[in-house]
Amino acid sequence: MVDVVNQTNPRHLAKASPGEKGTGIFAIPDPTSSNFGAAQVVEVSDITYDECIARGEFTLGFKWIPQSVAQTVGPCVVAGQPCVKDCGDDAHCICVKGRCVGLP
Repeated sequence: MVDVVNQTNPRHLAKASPGEKGTGIFAIPDPTSSNFGAAQVVEVSDITYDECIARGEFTLGFKWIPQSVAQTVGPCVVAGQPCVKDCGDDAHCICVKGRCVGLP
Protein backbone atom coordinates (compact mmCIF):
# COMPACT_ATOMS: atom_id res chain seq x y z
CA MET A 1 0.00 0.00 0.00
CA VAL A 2 1.41 3.36 -1.00
CA ASP A 3 1.01 6.16 1.52
CA VAL A 4 0.35 9.23 -0.64
CA VAL A 5 1.65 12.37 0.99
CA ASN A 6 0.17 15.81 0.38
CA GLN A 7 3.23 18.06 0.67
CA THR A 8 1.42 21.36 0.06
CA ASN A 9 2.73 24.21 2.19
CA PRO A 10 0.01 25.09 4.76
CA ARG A 11 0.97 28.79 4.46
CA HIS A 12 0.15 28.67 0.75
CA LEU A 13 -3.31 27.31 1.54
CA ALA A 14 -3.94 29.96 4.16
CA LYS A 15 -3.19 32.75 1.67
CA ALA A 16 -4.97 31.20 -1.34
CA SER A 17 -8.36 32.42 -2.51
CA PRO A 18 -11.18 29.90 -2.96
CA GLY A 19 -11.01 28.48 -6.49
CA GLU A 20 -7.55 29.98 -7.12
CA LYS A 21 -5.59 28.28 -9.86
CA GLY A 22 -2.08 27.04 -9.38
CA THR A 23 0.37 24.33 -10.28
CA GLY A 24 0.25 20.73 -9.13
CA ILE A 25 3.51 18.86 -8.75
CA PHE A 26 3.12 15.08 -8.77
CA ALA A 27 5.59 12.23 -8.23
CA ILE A 28 4.63 9.13 -10.18
CA PRO A 29 6.37 5.76 -10.59
CA ASP A 30 8.94 5.77 -13.38
CA PRO A 31 8.50 2.56 -15.40
CA THR A 32 11.47 3.42 -17.62
CA SER A 33 13.92 3.02 -14.72
CA SER A 34 15.22 -0.27 -13.39
CA ASN A 35 15.89 1.33 -9.98
CA PHE A 36 13.51 0.16 -7.28
CA GLY A 37 11.12 2.96 -6.29
CA ALA A 38 12.21 5.26 -9.11
CA ALA A 39 9.93 8.24 -9.61
CA GLN A 40 9.51 11.07 -12.06
CA VAL A 41 7.95 14.44 -11.38
CA VAL A 42 5.13 15.83 -13.50
CA GLU A 43 3.93 19.42 -13.31
CA VAL A 44 0.33 20.32 -14.17
CA SER A 45 -0.53 24.02 -14.56
CA ASP A 46 -3.79 25.89 -14.13
CA ILE A 47 -5.55 23.63 -11.61
CA THR A 48 -7.22 24.32 -8.27
CA TYR A 49 -6.16 22.80 -4.96
CA ASP A 50 -9.20 20.49 -5.02
CA GLU A 51 -8.27 19.31 -8.51
CA CYS A 52 -4.72 18.72 -7.32
CA ILE A 53 -5.92 16.55 -4.44
CA ALA A 54 -8.12 14.48 -6.76
CA ARG A 55 -5.30 13.98 -9.28
CA GLY A 56 -2.81 13.19 -6.54
CA GLU A 57 -4.86 10.34 -5.08
CA PHE A 58 -2.81 7.50 -6.61
CA THR A 59 0.59 9.19 -6.84
CA LEU A 60 3.70 8.74 -4.71
CA GLY A 61 3.31 12.32 -3.45
CA PHE A 62 2.07 15.70 -4.56
CA LYS A 63 1.80 19.38 -3.72
CA TRP A 64 -0.01 22.45 -4.99
CA ILE A 65 1.52 25.89 -5.48
CA PRO A 66 -0.96 28.76 -5.96
CA GLN A 67 -0.33 31.24 -8.76
CA SER A 68 -0.14 34.02 -6.16
CA VAL A 69 3.17 32.62 -4.86
CA ALA A 70 4.49 30.93 -8.01
CA GLN A 71 7.18 33.62 -8.48
CA THR A 72 8.81 32.65 -5.17
CA VAL A 73 9.03 28.93 -5.96
CA GLY A 74 12.30 27.78 -7.43
CA PRO A 75 13.70 24.65 -9.06
CA CYS A 76 14.56 21.50 -7.15
CA VAL A 77 18.12 22.12 -6.03
CA VAL A 78 18.06 19.26 -3.51
CA ALA A 79 17.22 16.36 -5.87
CA GLY A 80 18.65 13.15 -4.48
CA GLN A 81 19.04 14.54 -0.97
CA PRO A 82 17.45 12.73 2.00
CA CYS A 83 14.05 13.96 3.19
CA VAL A 84 11.46 13.04 5.80
CA LYS A 85 8.16 14.71 4.85
CA ASP A 86 9.01 17.25 2.16
CA CYS A 87 11.90 18.82 0.28
CA GLY A 88 11.30 22.40 1.22
CA ASP A 89 8.11 24.35 0.93
CA ASP A 90 9.21 26.52 -1.94
CA ALA A 91 10.72 24.17 -4.49
CA HIS A 92 9.52 22.01 -7.34
CA CYS A 93 10.49 18.86 -5.43
CA ILE A 94 8.60 15.97 -3.90
CA CYS A 95 9.84 13.70 -1.10
CA VAL A 96 9.51 10.08 -2.28
CA LYS A 97 10.66 7.17 -0.13
CA GLY A 98 13.14 9.34 1.77
CA ARG A 99 14.71 11.14 -1.22
CA CYS A 100 13.91 14.39 -2.98
CA VAL A 101 12.82 14.05 -6.60
CA GLY A 102 12.49 17.03 -8.97
CA LEU A 103 11.72 17.93 -12.53
CA PRO A 104 14.41 16.80 -15.00
